[in-house]
Amino acid sequence: MFIASISIEALIVSIAVIMLGCALFVFNMFIIKKNVIKTRETEKNLFDAVKDILHGFKELKLNIKKNDDLFLYSFKHRNEKLSKIKFQTAKYFINNYTIVCVLWQVLFIFAVLILPFTNFIPDH
Repeated sequence: MFIASISIEALIVSIAVIMLGCALFVFNMFIIKKNVIKTRETEKNLFDAVKDILHGFKELKLNIKKNDDLFLYSFKHRNEKLSKIKFQTAKYFINNYTIVCVLWQVLFIFAVLILPFTNFIPDH
């Protein structure tokens, strides 16, 4: 309310920046939520592969082709997919933090450095 008493334009800019930040934050949180669910499913698949390895260890030792297929194509592929999803999720968390910090600084810069030198504030 203090900004509204100083300048309506400053209030409008502040509300616009806050709404932009909230929209970007919520959008990224939906993506993060999907990635977390995907991560859980991929981890479950990876643990199932480890369980298959433990239960079929004797067969894998005897059959080199099955051993290579399991490790090179199944296990390695699942591990790479899991790492990729975790990296993307971490990237979106960092993006959210950066967006919030940048927009907070934009509000301060506007209120302290730009607003006093504009005609938005009426002279008393």
